[in-house]
Amino acid sequence: MNALLLVILDEMRSYTSTTLGSITSDPYNNRFMPYPWRPPHAFSSVKEYLDYYRDIFLDLCRQEFVDQLFSCFPTQAEIHLTHRDLLPHNILVEGSTITGIIDWETAGYCPEFWEYRRMHDVEWVMPA
Repeated sequence: MNALLLVILDEMRSYTSTTLGSITSDPYNNRFMPYPWRPPHAFSSVKEYLDYYRDIFLDLCRQEFVDQLFSCFPTQAEIHLTHRDLLPHNILVEGSTITGIIDWETAGYCPEFWEYRRMHDVEWVMPA
């Protein structure tokens, strides 16, 4: 991984919050799951965040799948500033140097595992 990307991610992780939501403390700008699934408020804990999304997934998927998926996530986790869509198409590169990161409209405070899951689970990677 490019050293500059590590610096950027470390800098972002230095910003923490006691709530999970947008950078303005409002609910997430959630283009991944638009209305009617946009959270009505910022979440006060990782457990509340996971419970909210678990209920949505239960409406859409089989119980066994939801149980397996959500068993991977800790209910106690630190909350950090995240890009929320940090995929290769949002990282500008010239040669082998990162020159910028774009598409920040969904940035917010998420559990520490969010960025990792978003970047590494191909089923979560949605076309732009």
